[in-house]
Amino acid sequence: MRKSKGFTLLEIVIALAILVIGLVGILSLFPVGFQASRRACMLTEATIHAQQEIENFKRLGYSHLDTTFTDGAASKVDGTAGWTDFGDGIECQVTVTEINPPGGLKSVEVEIRWKEKGSFKSETFITYIAEK
Repeated sequence: MRKSKGFTLLEIVIALAILVIGLVGILSLFPVGFQASRRACMLTEATIHAQQEIENFKRLGYSHLDTTFTDGAASKVDGTAGWTDFGDGIECQVTVTEINPPGGLKSVEVEIRWKEKGSFKSETFITYIAEK
C-alpha cells in the first residue's frame, strides 16, 4: 500500500469551492457598506447645513424672523420660504412659526432633503428663539 503525502484532486476542488463561497459572501457586503457610508455622508452634510441655517436665524434675532430669511428669500411669520439649493444636491426649506400661547417665542423648522436612489430623503431640525 502506498502512503499519500499530498492532496487528491477532489480535496482541492472542495477546498476551492469553500474558498469561493466565502469570498463571494464577503464581496457581497461591500456594496451595502458603500451605500451606508454614502447615506451617513449625506446625513452629516445635511446636518451641517441645517445647523448653519439655524445659527443664521439665531443671529438675526426674534424681531427679524417675521420678514427676513437667509439666501434672500422673504416670508411672513407662520410662513415658509421656498426650497434653497446648496449646490451639492442638498436643499433646505425653512418654516418660522410664532408659538401662541405663551407668545414671545418662535419656532424655526429647517427641513433638509437630498435625492437618494431616485427619491428624496429628508430630516427636520427645530429650534426655538425667544424674544429678549
